[in-house]
Amino acid sequence: MEWHVVQMKAEVATGKILEAHWTLLHEVAPHSAYRYGVVAAPPPDAPPAFNATYMDITEEEAIAAVKEILGAEQVAALEQSCLDEIALKQNPTTVSGIPWAPPAPPPLPGPPPAPAPEPAPAPAPITNLTPEQKAALLLAGAALTPGLPE
Repeated sequence: MEWHVVQMKAEVATGKILEAHWTLLHEVAPHSAYRYGVVAAPPPDAPPAFNATYMDITEEEAIAAVKEILGAEQVAALEQSCLDEIALKQNPTTVSGIPWAPPAPPPLPGPPPAPAPEPAPAPAPITNLTPEQKAALLLAGAALTPGLPE
């Protein structure tokens, strides 16, 4: 179980904490259960739950104060409700929908693959070369097209 205090309200002049917004999260993959609430600080004549000022309180102290204000029974009930919700998600006892409705259509296929690029055209045969040009090409490593006169 993960308890967090996600927002607080306090007096500017004194730093006295007036309220705390809390969350409770329980996860058992792939399921989760979440609770959210707000507690107000106890009235002035009650012992303070928030023993630190707004600027000095840590998250651990704020969580402890929230749990103190909620009370042990309420904390246990909230945690048990998360456990129960996860258990129900793991082993559902109900189903919803309308059985006579056709099943949902399959998802649409993605876009077609891009066409393959056209192959590069074959080089045009070199014709009408002088013997000196042929020799220069051969020295440069070029292969003459078969079937051409040497």
